[in-house]
Amino acid sequence: MSTQLGFYIIPGRCVQCQACKVACKNTNDVELGPQWRKVVENWSGAYPKPRNITMSYSCMHCEKPVCVSTCPVKAITKRASDGIVVVDQKTCIGCRSCEKACPFGAPQFGTSGKMQKCNLCLSQLGEGKQPACVATCPAEALGFGSTDELKKLAAKGAIRLPGSTEPAFFIVPANMGAKPEEYVETFFRKV
Repeated sequence: MSTQLGFYIIPGRCVQCQACKVACKNTNDVELGPQWRKVVENWSGAYPKPRNITMSYSCMHCEKPVCVSTCPVKAITKRASDGIVVVDQKTCIGCRSCEKACPFGAPQFGTSGKMQKCNLCLSQLGEGKQPACVATCPAEALGFGSTDELKKLAAKGAIRLPGSTEPAFFIVPANMGAKPEEYVETFFRKV
């Protein structure tokens, strides 16, 4: 594989506007119900010091995606050119083995019964554009690039989401009010 593309988030910039979710649904014509991108918040503490932390995430386009290896009909593949994990809806039989295997809840199922998920906006990338969620974020909390580029963020304190699937997802600690490790523990405990 020549390149592995992935996402990063700067959670302290996220204003919970949900624009990334809306842009994803609109760009990819995603029906109501399935969520290719999720914005999740966690409230803790009590008055007078409540605390809210937010995470926006989608498919992690893992370097070792377990969804690929568990699909009995090989409907899910990892593109060699850029590491994007894609699903062939015509081949998918809707068995949901990918859903059970994915530690991030990326596989989604709509009225067709076939698996669907983030594809990093392949149509946008093909036109030299950013994924819709990244391009739309008014706070510039989301970004994407090659993992080689994203690893450079580690010098600024960013961490790569840990896990045996090697997710291509980084958390950047700018104005967060919490350490990156706390985000991992809060939103990705089962990884």
